[in-house]
Amino acid sequence: MVGIAVFSVVMAKSLGGVYWMPVLLMALSVWALTKAKMRDYIAWMLGVLVGQTLWMAIGHVTLFTTDKPDPELFTFLFDLCIVIGLTVWGMRAQSVAVCVCVLLYQTIALGANVVLFDEFAKASAAAAGMHIVLRALGIGLAIYAIVKASRHKRKEEAAPLVV
Repeated sequence: MVGIAVFSVVMAKSLGGVYWMPVLLMALSVWALTKAKMRDYIAWMLGVLVGQTLWMAIGHVTLFTTDKPDPELFTFLFDLCIVIGLTVWGMRAQSVAVCVCVLLYQTIALGANVVLFDEFAKASAAAAGMHIVLRALGIGLAIYAIVKASRHKRKEEAAPLVV
């Protein structure tokens, strides 16, 4: 726990809001999903996905309200639709299939972030780098959720039927 606190202080000093805003939005998302009685591994996987998407939404709204051009708006709206669909499905099913689809989405999004890094870095190199780190974290959490959901499914299948 002390290590996390030290890491957060160092990151906050070097990145400021580029670190704190997504971290706080992800923490809020994980908390809300946990309160909604989601399994922990699903709540963390979806919480990172939703929190990062909220961070992106704030950025796009900021650009819109300041009358600045937003060439990525339609790409973001497409992402938003996918994230909403995955989140609703994930909250209802909490299954291996949901976890695999989140893994696929995070992997494709990470690839796009890496390929288009130079373009995204024109606005903020720190934010572009943070997106890559968060996508990698999302991939790790999706893999963890796949393993945990598979074990949960096996336990349900092995449980005796109650008459």
